[in-house]
Amino acid sequence: MHNQNTMYPGFVIFGQGRSGSNLLRTLLNSHPMIQCDNELFNPGRLARKNLPNRFMIRIFPMFYIRNMQKRADAGIYGFKLFSFHHKNAGGIVIKLFRQGWKVIHIQRKNILKQTFSGIIGAQTQKYIRRDGNSSPDQIYHIECEQVINSLKFRNKQLEAEFKVLSEIKNYCSVIYENDLKDQNYWNETTQRIFRFIGIEPVEVKSSILITDPRPDNERIANFDEIISGLNKAGYTKVVENYFKYL
Repeated sequence: MHNQNTMYPGFVIFGQGRSGSNLLRTLLNSHPMIQCDNELFNPGRLARKNLPNRFMIRIFPMFYIRNMQKRADAGIYGFKLFSFHHKNAGGIVIKLFRQGWKVIHIQRKNILKQTFSGIIGAQTQKYIRRDGNSSPDQIYHIECEQVINSLKFRNKQLEAEFKVLSEIKNYCSVIYENDLKDQNYWNETTQRIFRFIGIEPVEVKSSILITDPRPDNERIANFDEIISGLNKAGYTKVVENYFKYL
């Protein structure tokens, strides 16, 4: 049994946004020995921090992580880190791994669904829906060019992620469609992660809901136009995977 007053190597959830990372974080926080923070280095949140913290994050990220870890109430500390959060995100993950931290890679196979979710999230600034919140009813219009640019960016990020993972090798993979989409698999998924981290599993729960449960063709006014544009632009495989992983 871990002593809560002792600092142990933690874990990092590494991947991309709109992949189920908020859900996974809340599930892991069900464990009394874990404190998993959100996106420590998200540039969109740095403006709300004071100047010393902004400097620390950019210049001395490892020191900042250790400082946050020391403040944690639970024995095992974790946080989310995405490639765009820091210019050396991959290097940070590798350093943490070499210092004994566990790496959890989270991925969504349906990259087009993930892209839609990211674009709509940026429009609405609503990335989480909790139990008791009403479902969105807004209808969106998205330019096909914006979708293509986002797909290019996500694919570039994914390449960078797997380059980092090729150096780590020993990591825990979480696939949204297989491990998180259906809540019947939540306990099986987290038990695997808890054992990977090195602690006894517990039953988990979360108040996080799918942000917008509507099909994309109901919430995106020009959905058919986007699909047609993607096929014409050579993204046929992406479109095929979209319908495959629905």
